[in-house]
Amino acid sequence: MKTDQTDIKLYLQRQSSCGLIKFTRLMDCILTPPLIGFLIMALMFAIAHLIIMPKIVEELLFLPLCFFTGGGVCLLVFVHLYYSCVFPRLCPLLEVGEIEELCSKSFTAYQETGHVESKQKSGIDYLNTLIQEGIPINYRHRRKFYALVDADERDSKLNSMSQTFESVIAQNKTPA
Repeated sequence: MKTDQTDIKLYLQRQSSCGLIKFTRLMDCILTPPLIGFLIMALMFAIAHLIIMPKIVEELLFLPLCFFTGGGVCLLVFVHLYYSCVFPRLCPLLEVGEIEELCSKSFTAYQETGHVESKQKSGIDYLNTLIQEGIPINYRHRRKFYALVDADERDSKLNSMSQTFESVIAQNKTPA
């Protein structure tokens, strides 16, 4: 069953207004780059502080700096685990532009492999199923989609190679 264009537009609107996409944007744009800059500066300051004054460690400045640095590192570890899809219910969602790009890449990939309508297009079928059921597309779904497209491309190459080998074998068997 083919998904209608209006269904896709409604799905993309729903995806763009999902609450988890706001959390993904927060992790992606607002939180991570300033935090990395702060941690680099804090680590450089801590190392310089220990080199300059190794015996006189001012606890009023050094201990809070260590706690902030440790908390920042823990937050970055959480961000890494978040983008690695380690948490079962908490995965970063794809933006609408990324979903549209994923769809266009799938159509071009299947056109390049020469798939006709009768053959199975498991990547497009997978995206179609996600859109029809209204499941928000996250990074885990994108990985599975790429795996399906790669498997279909390998199957297409294998089928074309086997057809060429069969034709070569058939030519060699015919007596000249």
